[in-house]
Amino acid sequence: MPDIVIDANVWIVADRLIREGLAKEEENCIKICRDWLNRFVNSDSRLLVDWNYQIISEYRKNIRKNGFAEQLLNRLEAEPTARLVGVRVEYDKNGHAILPEGMFLSDPADRKYVAAALASDPNATIFVATDRGWSRDESQLGKIGLEIYDLCPDYK
Repeated sequence: MPDIVIDANVWIVADRLIREGLAKEEENCIKICRDWLNRFVNSDSRLLVDWNYQIISEYRKNIRKNGFAEQLLNRLEAEPTARLVGVRVEYDKNGHAILPEGMFLSDPADRKYVAAALASDPNATIFVATDRGWSRDESQLGKIGLEIYDLCPDYK
């Protein structure tokens, strides 16, 4: 399977608790993210992360201790195979990944995912959920060969 990049929002959504009163779209998105992450962790696909550990750190900073997402991430990190692939991502003085000249993203914090995806040959697909910034940048990213896959396109 191809290498992939996962935006932190996928882990964050999967980690939410399903409770009464949630909008149906949100509940569906939580289930979709959980199912997708579970399939990913049980697959042979590889997750691209930066050598600086900024991507994994963002996941861990935003998920619950002992929650669903942490359990999957721990399983993934504990595997003896090379499922986590470290790639070189350069960061500027503000802590944002450096992208090719002239490239702009709506959310500078997302640069690290784009830089990681560009480090793969062929470019990795970036999986996202609930972050509308990606849809604003999708056309520009498509021009340089990056695919964004929104797991929850119906959830606004």
